[in-house]
Amino acid sequence: MSESEAPYTPIACALYDELERLAIRREEVRIVFRDLGQEHSRTDVIADVFSRDKQEFIKLKSGMEIRLDRLVSAGGIRFAGDHC
Repeated sequence: MSESEAPYTPIACALYDELERLAIRREEVRIVFRDLGQEHSRTDVIADVFSRDKQEFIKLKSGMEIRLDRLVSAGGIRFAGDHC
């Protein structure tokens, strides 16, 4: 099973709230996420936090979408191991 097919694991509600706060602020933040077994980093603006097909995502200003259970950190907030 590829990483993109792995079952979605919801993140902690408090972390979801932090992502919404970052999206409202519209400031560039450093985002670290896992994809295909590797950690990646980019600086971008979180444009939206949304759900699709029972999974939650952030959409960056650049258009990139990242599933929330792939996040390692965003804006200095660690996401590892915290689930609803």
